[in-house]
Order: sequence, then C-alpha cells, then structure tokens
Amino acid sequence: MPGVAQAVIVVNFPAEILISADGRWMYASNQNSNSVTAFRVDPASGEISPAGEPLATPSPVCLLIGGTTG
Repeated sequence: MPGVAQAVIVVNFPAEILISADGRWMYASNQNSNSVTAFRVDPASGEISPAGEPLATPSPVCLLIGGTTG
C-alpha cells in the first residue's frame, strides 16, 4: 500500500499527530506512555520511519512546532 510504512510503529494512545510545515517530519504525542515519538516522512513516497527513540514527556496532549505565541 503506497504511503504506509513497512515496519510496525507502535504509539500508545496518540492524543495528537502533527506534521511539520515542510512535510518532512511527523510527531505523535503518546498520552498513555508519556512520550512524544518523531518520524521522518519520505517526501517522494510519503512513507514514515521512526526518528530515534520516543522522548519522555509527562502527559503530552498538545503539540506545537517552533515560532512564538502571542
């Protein structure tokens, strides 16, 4: 199936999934495992692959990328 990763990628109760503005990164906040997982997105195929180990983060439910608020 095009655009589907070949490996099984486990996320635990993703509260939010975010794709970077350039489309090269995807992030999932895993509320039940208290972590955020980053994935690389292949620009040609759209396939995703894990980008390292999940980042431990207490109760992640919202993701923001760069910039400032206000």
